[in-house]
Amino acid sequence: LAGLLLFGIPSKGSSQEFKNPSLLWKLLPNLTCEDIGKLLKMADFVNKQLEKGERDFVQSYDLFEIEEDYRCSWTYDNSLAGLFYLIAYVLFEELGDFSSAQFYLEKAESIIDELIRTQNEDGSWYMAYNVYDLPGTKSPAWGVWPGEERHMGSIAWAGLLLANYYGLFYNDSSKQERLNNIVDASSKTLQWILSHQQMDEDKPCYGAFFGGEEYSGKPLDWASIEHNTAVQAFLITVYRLTGYSLYKERA
Repeated sequence: LAGLLLFGIPSKGSSQEFKNPSLLWKLLPNLTCEDIGKLLKMADFVNKQLEKGERDFVQSYDLFEIEEDYRCSWTYDNSLAGLFYLIAYVLFEELGDFSSAQFYLEKAESIIDELIRTQNEDGSWYMAYNVYDLPGTKSPAWGVWPGEERHMGSIAWAGLLLANYYGLFYNDSSKQERLNNIVDASSKTLQWILSHQQMDEDKPCYGAFFGGEEYSGKPLDWASIEHNTAVQAFLITVYRLTGYSLYKERA
């Protein structure tokens, strides 16, 4: 799933030709009833995890045999769940099942709205949140390391979810308020991400994005290949949406 999502879901006629180089569209005509059945089973599980707790975040793990009251919701998992719902929306709309398409779209939108509500003022997100906190609670899931930190990879994936939604609906006037919120949130996220890139050519890891920050705000001094891949995908996606060359250059 993550491999299909890295460089974007196709938009509907974007002026920037926001295309999806993944195999998603090529796979659609070849999907069998068995494939769709597997997708629906996956969706059932994600739906159940989203329904737990008090807010529109997924409970990341179903650990009832070990820990009945597991409360943790990782930002990465919410971002992937939102992107999964967007893919389901695109798939069922192509198949002409508009009721199912709308159902999954609303699930994606609920996660997006909660992500925007919980975003830190500097554009970042904590690694994890408590699903039993009230909607919009910005504090992290305490005591679950590294849930209190802000890591580059999960923040980039949240950005990818926002960017992909914008690419799908940028010209839909009925969604203007959410689109405006996405633009504001994404702008702050981009600023946070770009501020953590090593831009000194004389130092190691030139061009790399560092891991993020501790809860205190202390920068993390390491860089992850996985995180940098997600950041590159986010920046290229935004470049395709906006045509702003800075994002391509920094990627």
